[in-house]
Amino acid sequence: STAVARGGGAVITAGDLAYALEHGRAIDRSLATDSLRRAVLEKVINQVLLVQEGYRRRYDRAGPLVGHVDRIADQLAGRELRRRIYGGKIEVTEAEMRALYERYHYTLRVRHLSVDRKDLAEGLLRRLRAGEDFAHLAKRYSEHKETALKGGDMGEVTAGRMIIDFEDAVFPLAPGQLTAVIKGKGEHYKIFKLESKERDRTPSKSLDEMRPALGKRVRTRKSGQALYAWQLSMFDKYEVKIDEENYRTFAEHLRDNIATWEAVRSVAPDSLPQPWIFSSWPPEMQLLEIARFRGGRFTVGEFNKSYRDMRVCPTCLWRDSDVQLRQF
Repeated sequence: STAVARGGGAVITAGDLAYALEHGRAIDRSLATDSLRRAVLEKVINQVLLVQEGYRRRYDRAGPLVGHVDRIADQLAGRELRRRIYGGKIEVTEAEMRALYERYHYTLRVRHLSVDRKDLAEGLLRRLRAGEDFAHLAKRYSEHKETALKGGDMGEVTAGRMIIDFEDAVFPLAPGQLTAVIKGKGEHYKIFKLESKERDRTPSKSLDEMRPALGKRVRTRKSGQALYAWQLSMFDKYEVKIDEENYRTFAEHLRDNIATWEAVRSVAPDSLPQPWIFSSWPPEMQLLEIARFRGGRFTVGEFNKSYRDMRVCPTCLWRDSDVQLRQF
């Protein structure tokens, strides 16, 4: 916390300088140590003064920055809410960590199938239980590009390589068994098949050495479950009512706006131009009320404003917009 520079009301500490030295980019590290420290210090000072001058001129409230600053504030508020709700309230027991550690002795071979429609996933599960070949259905239907061409084969899987919720579902299975349909991140529904399970490994670290990582994995699982339950409770608390007629109009317009399935498949989500979905919404549609809750309402305009800044999965919106939008 020792001050190394002051200016314009700002204080730059030794900690600020150490962080910049460690994480700074575009710094000529061939300089002698003293010269490097001096160059980084000047860079940090310039950044601080640049920010201060921007605030002084109120550029943080100008043009497109207004919405950007407000969105960051919303994200931070939501993050702080989650922290205060769950901070220190999620207990991890010794038995849970030991049970999780036991998995590190095993090698699994797993197949995986992922689609973005729940009804399709449930239909595929029925076909698999009736005896159809997993590899064949994965090649034909799975949208997980890395495994689809290999018949869904994920290869050898050890503890820690799968998302904890998926691992929880797969590990108790006997070879040849299937999981139920599992809701994945975003709008994806997954089915796993355990091909083999062998207790043939010795973990590279002891239980005591892995205790922090094990505790984190257990806490991740529990916090995810708790957050989902809390989110559902908020619907009751705020008396959310969805206007089904308006919602259908909105969902149908959205699907019509997303060209064709072939066009969707040709666009990478990260490179998707935002106007591709939102440019042609008529003014009267922007005011359409999708839902009402105690203290406010949710309109098409609100959806467009928020969703523009989220990573868009065009295949999800095209194939299963109803479920995705309700979740949003």
